Amino acid sequence: MKKMIEQLSDTMLEIGGGNYCPLQFHIELKELADTIKNFQDQVKPLALTEASKWHGQVYHGYEITRKAGGGRYNYDHIPQVMELRAELKEREKLHQHAYKQMNLGIFLNEQTGEVYEPAQYLQNEDTIMLKAVK
Repeated sequence: MKKMIEQLSDTMLEIGGGNYCPLQFHIELKELADTIKNFQDQVKPLALTEASKWHGQVYHGYEITRKAGGGRYNYDHIPQVMELRAELKEREKLHQHAYKQMNLGIFLNEQTGEVYEPAQYLQNEDTIMLKAVK
C-alpha cells in the first residue's frame, strides 16, 4: 500500500514539473477510485463481521468500532405529505422563474398579482465528466 501511495506522490511531482498530463492522471485516479469502491463494497460484509470481533480494540493502528447505520423516515405513502411536496416544488419553480426574469423587473403572477421574490442561485464547482468510450 505504501508503495502505491509513493507512486501516486511521484506522479503528482511529475505533474508539477510538467512531465505528466494532469488530465491523464485524473482519469487514472478515477479508474482507481472506482475499482477501490468496488472492492470496498465486496469486502464490507466480511469486514463488518470481523469488526464485531475487534470492537473497541486497536487493529493495525486503528481503533475499531462497529456502529449501527442510521435510519430515515419515508413519507411517500402519506398523501398529504406528497401533496405538500408537489406544492413546494411548484412554488420553487415560480421563484426560480423570478430569478431568471430579474433583468425584466419583479416577477408578478398575472392572475393573482402576487410578487415572487427571486430565488438565490448558487454556482457549484466545475467538474470533469468522464465516460468510457466503447
